[in-house]
Amino acid sequence: MSKLRLPINCRSLELELQEALKADELYRLQNDAKLRAVEQNVSTYEDFRQMVNAAHLKPMEHADLKPVPKRPWNPIADMDNSNMVKYPPRTKNLYKLGK
Repeated sequence: MSKLRLPINCRSLELELQEALKADELYRLQNDAKLRAVEQNVSTYEDFRQMVNAAHLKPMEHADLKPVPKRPWNPIADMDNSNMVKYPPRTKNLYKLGK
């Protein structure tokens, strides 16, 4: 039986189309990066290559950053100090040396 007479597998056709669209988009991004690299007169081939390889990357947005959790600078100081030994406050010139 000919392949033309087999039923069309729509799922595999759709996946193939999505892969082709992704490949086309990557090609366009890399081509644009190549043109930008030539316009910028990059100094080495390695710089050129890095620009092309990073063409698909997007800059991070402010919303992409995770919020930094509020932590005390010294977590030991914020602990409950009820089990600590309490010393009386120092007074000035408690002991005078040599007179």
